[in-house]
Amino acid sequence: MSFRQYLYAIFFACVSIPLLALGIQQFFFAKETLENRELVSKLSAELVGREIQSRLEIARTVVESAANKLAADGVKDPELLNSYLKDLVVKVPYILNIHYDNTKGRSIAFYPKINKEGLSNISVDHTTRDHWKKIQSFNTPVVSDVVKAVGAADVPIVNVIIPARNKKGKLVGYAVCALNLNRLVDNATSRIAPGEFSIWVFDSKGVPVFTTDLVATLTPYLKPQEISRVLKTGGEWVTIERGNAADLSGYLLPLPDQNWAVGIFRKVPDKETEHGVLVWTNILFFLLVCLLTLIVGSTVNQVLVSKFKKLMNSVFDSKYPWGKMDYIESPEEFGHLQKLINKLSNQVRPNKPEANDINFAVEREFHRRISDFSERGVILNKVFDDFLTGLVLVDKNGEIRFANKISRRLMPMAQPGSDFLCCLDQCFSSDVPPNEWLERLRTQLTFIATGEKYELRMYSIKDSGVVDKVYVLVREE
Repeated sequence: MSFRQYLYAIFFACVSIPLLALGIQQFFFAKETLENRELVSKLSAELVGREIQSRLEIARTVVESAANKLAADGVKDPELLNSYLKDLVVKVPYILNIHYDNTKGRSIAFYPKINKEGLSNISVDHTTRDHWKKIQSFNTPVVSDVVKAVGAADVPIVNVIIPARNKKGKLVGYAVCALNLNRLVDNATSRIAPGEFSIWVFDSKGVPVFTTDLVATLTPYLKPQEISRVLKTGGEWVTIERGNAADLSGYLLPLPDQNWAVGIFRKVPDKETEHGVLVWTNILFFLLVCLLTLIVGSTVNQVLVSKFKKLMNSVFDSKYPWGKMDYIESPEEFGHLQKLINKLSNQVRPNKPEANDINFAVEREFHRRISDFSERGVILNKVFDDFLTGLVLVDKNGEIRFANKISRRLMPMAQPGSDFLCCLDQCFSSDVPPNEWLERLRTQLTFIATGEKYELRMYSIKDSGVVDKVYVLVREE
């Protein structure tokens, strides 16, 4: 595998592995979010169901109270019955109207007495109405399906009918209450903010009793078979088909003691769209990273090739010294350099015996001179240490390179590498500012420990390598 391929592989691994981990993390996060939304939908449906059921129970209690009143007082005083009905309606805001029917199905008391068209609601025949037909079939308390009110109102309603019987069990009449569905469900859901969800309540025919969906109309969106299945199973996920509008998906729960179902729904495409956006976002980002890897890899490869060409030209042209741009900066350049060294070694190998003799002679002379210099250094150090005056060698940075025995006795801190001025300032004082001590040829100093007088003399050394100045401490008699 070439160096370029290695480079591309490294770039690809560096970017693809974190990207893969990020994609997996996003997938599980999206999955958890959708599961939480479904849980919220189910819990909200249960909450809405309980709220609606509680209000239906209130309405049933009101109608039951009215039936008890009719059973106790009879139908002799319609005005008294009317006054009682008025008091009941005021207490429950979602009751549209309430009335008493005699056993023949004609209203004997009604609140309100006059409908929107200005006609009286008293003595109206209700025998053709759905709720009358149901009460005749069951002869027990009945909650009707959703109907379009006629006469007294023109909104979707649900009738609650309870027969009134006296103490002897004789049927006296019926207490009937019409509930405004919009008001009832709106009152039940007033504390719930569905956000992107919509609330739906269906009757047993699949007709929406109530919905917060703006595009909905009171037409059967669910088949009666689906509602029956929900009522039997205790709740399941269903889909509402709305024709031109987007389909809705949600959890539908049966309403206790009613042939109704309540659910929280959201658009079906939303779930699929979220998965699609997540997948395509990761794919596009991955492709973008691959393209970026190719661009960066090509750019770096071109730079390395140009460096190698410069290196080869320098070798073949015997260019020396090399410039800053000619230094080896990549593994590929090292490989080519190794080949050149092997080639040079093969050319030198025939003359190896002569080269070994030369190397041996050079090495022997080198060791002799090193030994000579070492002996001279020992002698010089001995001579300097035996001086009766302080001697200090200082480099250009003001650091001590050598201090003899007298200097170390006067200044215990005077060790190689120490700052000479700091050592002086700790042990001596003078009328001259310390920052001028090392610049003057002669400086009068006082040894702080004993009060003895010393003269610091400075000698500059040019072209001496490491040592820049020599300082001598001379004691004054």
